[in-house]
Amino acid sequence: ALKLAELQEKETRASNELFAVKCQRDAFESQLKTRDGTIENLRHQHQQQLQKISGLESQLSKLQYELSDLDTTRTDQVNRQEGVLARCQNELAALNNKYNIALRECQAKEDELLEAEGRVQCLNREIAQLQKKVSSLQTR
Repeated sequence: ALKLAELQEKETRASNELFAVKCQRDAFESQLKTRDGTIENLRHQHQQQLQKISGLESQLSKLQYELSDLDTTRTDQVNRQEGVLARCQNELAALNNKYNIALRECQAKEDELLEAEGRVQCLNREIAQLQKKVSSLQTR
């Protein structure tokens, strides 16, 4: 009977230890499932971030291409505008030369006109003197 009680006690201890080990195993498996879920969630987030990065890189590449195209267009426009400006400056210089020539010609004509007016005044004085002489000769 003593051996039976010892065996029953050993069986009870073994059963309790088995239950405790099973509880530990279940807790560990639960932790593993939670950890696996967390890892899977992190993998999914990582994949989404990689897709976002890829999309952003694609947008960046497109924007860089558009910027390059705009820069080329702007450079072309600046070159055309500089060409138009150079032609306008040349035309302005040519017109300025023509103006200066015309101004000199006008000043020369003005000088001639002043000289002619001086001669006319001189002739008018001579005419007046001659008319006085004629008038004085006629009254005699």
